[in-house]
Amino acid sequence: AQRIMGLCAAGMYEDSLPVISELNSFVDNTINEISIFENHELIANKIDADAIKTIAFCEDKKVEDLTKAKEAERLAKAKEFEEEKAKRLEAFKMLSSN
Repeated sequence: AQRIMGLCAAGMYEDSLPVISELNSFVDNTINEISIFENHELIANKIDADAIKTIAFCEDKKVEDLTKAKEAERLAKAKEFEEEKAKRLEAFKMLSSN
């Protein structure tokens, strides 16, 4: 789980996918192994909840990063548009002053 969180915190979402798959397998196998014991549900639920929390962190971080990237792209386009607008206005002023 810590490895997944580290990968996602670093923005390495594609690299985290195989590790997430390994975590899911580990959780499933562990729950199957402890199912022979009485009252195993509490531990099984805790293990499952921790895995879900880790994966949710990764998914949330990815959405946050994508949102930030889209906003940065939108701001860059707006800035470019304003710069082009300023150039056109300056050119128009130069032509109309002659």
